[in-house]
Amino acid sequence: MFAENRTLVPADVLITEELRRRPFKPANLQAEAEAFRELSSLIARNPNRAINRFMELAVRLCRAGSAGLSLIDENEAGAEEFVWEAISGALKGHVGGTMPRHFSPCSLCLDAGRTVLVRQPSLTFSAFEALAQPVTEELVVPLFDTGGLALGALWVVHHEADKRFDAEDARVMEHLAVQLVLALKLRDRMEKKVSAHRSNVALRETNIELAETSAFLQSILDSSTDCIKVLSLDGTLELMNSGGLGVMEIDDFADVAGCSWPTMWSPGTGDGDDNDARRAIRIAAAGGISRFQGFSPTAKGTRKWWDVAVTPIIGEDGRPQKLLAVSRDISGVKAAEERLAASERRLRVAQNFAEVGTFEWDIGSNIVYPSEEFCRLWGIEPQAALPGDIFSTHVHPDDRHLLLARRDGPIENAGDYVEYRVMQGEEVHWLARRGDVLRDAEGRPTSVLGACFDVTDRRKAEEQQRLLMQELTHRVKNTMAMVQAIGSQTLRSAHSVEEAGIAFAARMQALSAAHDVLIHSNWSSTSLRPLIERAVRLHDDTGSRFSLDGPELVLGPRAALTLALTLHELGTNALKYGALSNDQGRVALKWTVDDTGAGRRVVMSWRETGGPKVAPPSAKGFGSRLIRLGFGVPSGVVDLDFADGGVTWTASAALAEIQFSSGD
Repeated sequence: MFAENRTLVPADVLITEELRRRPFKPANLQAEAEAFRELSSLIARNPNRAINRFMELAVRLCRAGSAGLSLIDENEAGAEEFVWEAISGALKGHVGGTMPRHFSPCSLCLDAGRTVLVRQPSLTFSAFEALAQPVTEELVVPLFDTGGLALGALWVVHHEADKRFDAEDARVMEHLAVQLVLALKLRDRMEKKVSAHRSNVALRETNIELAETSAFLQSILDSSTDCIKVLSLDGTLELMNSGGLGVMEIDDFADVAGCSWPTMWSPGTGDGDDNDARRAIRIAAAGGISRFQGFSPTAKGTRKWWDVAVTPIIGEDGRPQKLLAVSRDISGVKAAEERLAASERRLRVAQNFAEVGTFEWDIGSNIVYPSEEFCRLWGIEPQAALPGDIFSTHVHPDDRHLLLARRDGPIENAGDYVEYRVMQGEEVHWLARRGDVLRDAEGRPTSVLGACFDVTDRRKAEEQQRLLMQELTHRVKNTMAMVQAIGSQTLRSAHSVEEAGIAFAARMQALSAAHDVLIHSNWSSTSLRPLIERAVRLHDDTGSRFSLDGPELVLGPRAALTLALTLHELGTNALKYGALSNDQGRVALKWTVDDTGAGRRVVMSWRETGGPKVAPPSAKGFGSRLIRLGFGVPSGVVDLDFADGGVTWTASAALAEIQFSSGD
């Protein structure tokens, strides 16, 4: 019917690995039980009708568009080809059609020797272009006889682009395939039996067929690597295939024959004596199908995990007569799952430690799959999946356009780096997000995989740095203005350049000392005592010429700088003319807070003793003007007394003004 000359590359069409990655639908065990009961009865009565019924049940159980049976046969030229012997569904009109033996999805399946999933077969096999309905996916299960001879394949297809097969469909098809092989063999045997009856050797042929059928069924059981058991309705072990004896490490079936199968299972699979195995037996004995996974060691103590299905064996009266238990060793799968779980736990710990949240955004469904840390960063209760539209309500209104531009803009920009503010109650946090766009085999974007992390501290540091730079600019300008004023006034009042240089350097040193004190307090304010100690240190040659007395007070930057320059001028004058000009003189610095009157005022006095009498200056230079600045605030008052006992300087100012001034 069809021919192909192209070279077949399986990787171009096979997507079998997708079966284990796709979410699978829940097993419809009730429907399966009913189907297998019907087939068991029909196979025995009418194998040919049973074969067509297989196709109808495959469509129903897998929710497929069509199902069919392709058997290997020879054409007139003696070449092998696939003949579509039975079809149900939309392609039913193609019964009797053929496909090339070595260029079709069925050939891929037989070559692989296992179930395969084929995507859009018409892209590779042009024969599909002539079908009545397009085929978007085809799930194919091989059919082999006991000797390993390929008989053909059982297949189901979807005709709609949004339909997908999953692992549950593959499991159902594989179970159907086992019984379908039996039906095919029985059909062949029955046809031979009819012929034998016509040749008057009916009895002999019947005995032979029964023996062959028994041997065939036994060979199916023995060739399986699963542990297949026949149980009584109460769970007593009556039969086990040779493959099961091997995988269970049982040397002789007689050692376990007659044992209660549920007692072989770990007590950890249930509460008390009622474990998963006992519950499965009750369900199957009532005509249902049960599945579970559990731990059971082998006869020699090897630890193994099993995937178990227990189904009823229906008798002629339509009631369960025996039970069939099939156990598959999944220890390797369990070990891989445990390694994966451990890896995921390590990843979560690393993400939580680094405060990095990860996400995957499915573009088609607009669903986001977040990590726990991602939800914490957004202030959202941890969930496995979230609608993509939920995040815009958490983003600050001024930054919402940044999020929407990545969601609704060109998909190439969906993973670009972006920072926006996220609101968590009354708190606002800065988050950064970056991702990569993932594409399918055809290059179409399917999802965005990315990470999100908190950058609030960095943003705050940047803002603080900006404010500090502004503050620094302000302080530098003020300082430069003060230096310029001091320099100008020093030059104006000095008698020579040398005198001006010495005076200017000394004043700069006093100003620098005040700056050091302010820098240690982040330029916001400073304690009065450390400021005074730094100012008088330059004039105290013995370390005992000054006495300081007063409470702890805090000065603003403007008052601190002015007072430092004032104390420097007082000390310079005392060193030249007053108490510090000899070895006996002393200076007492005292300050108090006066609470009397309308407002609190700071009163500070500089009192010299033990020095020569100092006459008032005949001319008032820049130093004299500095001395009369006091604290340098509008409320300040300064008094200077040249008494016989020594110079006394008294300054006062409003406490509020010296602690803060608009000029700061």
